[in-house]
Amino acid sequence: MERFSTVLEGESIQEVVNWASMAEDAGFESVWAPEYYRTSFLQLAAVAPATKRIELGTGVTLAFVRSPFITALSALDLDEISGGRLILGLGTGVKRMIEMWHGIPYKKPAHQIKEFVSLLRVLIEKMDTGEAISYNGDHYRINIEQYRRPFNPIRKEIPLYLGGIREGMIRTAGEVAEGLLGHVIYYIPERGSSSESGTRPEKRGKRKQGF
Repeated sequence: MERFSTVLEGESIQEVVNWASMAEDAGFESVWAPEYYRTSFLQLAAVAPATKRIELGTGVTLAFVRSPFITALSALDLDEISGGRLILGLGTGVKRMIEMWHGIPYKKPAHQIKEFVSLLRVLIEKMDTGEAISYNGDHYRINIEQYRRPFNPIRKEIPLYLGGIREGMIRTAGEVAEGLLGHVIYYIPERGSSSESGTRPEKRGKRKQGF
């Protein structure tokens, strides 16, 4: 059975909402909100009440310009608004954009996104428990005590996809995410062989994690 998704478009938020509604009526499985001219979370916050079934993906939300804590809160809120339909798509962005537009250092993005995802999952799982949360990595160090989000989450495990077009990030998606998002103007070519046992990078990542 074929499954279809679409990227949200529109010159106004209302047009974005209408696009999502039409996609749902046409039987599309998911809609994806990019983050360039608008923020992905707020687009989907507008779309969620106007739809009932279709999955809502951030495609992609820039990870490094937000803290894992704020990203976790935003994901939990949006999952609640949508009734558990969120797919959290995260991306590293590119060096020039992250450093020149946002003023944030951009080093070892594959390693940093692994830490980001690891910490994000812990936060989503434990924010409502009151448990202390500590994390000591190369890119993120946090120590949260005496905090409890006083709302029951719709889900404690929100599907997470990573954006990637190069082998390193594709392999990272295979290691830490449930899915891979390409780019609207690029595609991931099939390869007859690769440098490791003739497997594609996302499958090598899955194998590394024991899948």
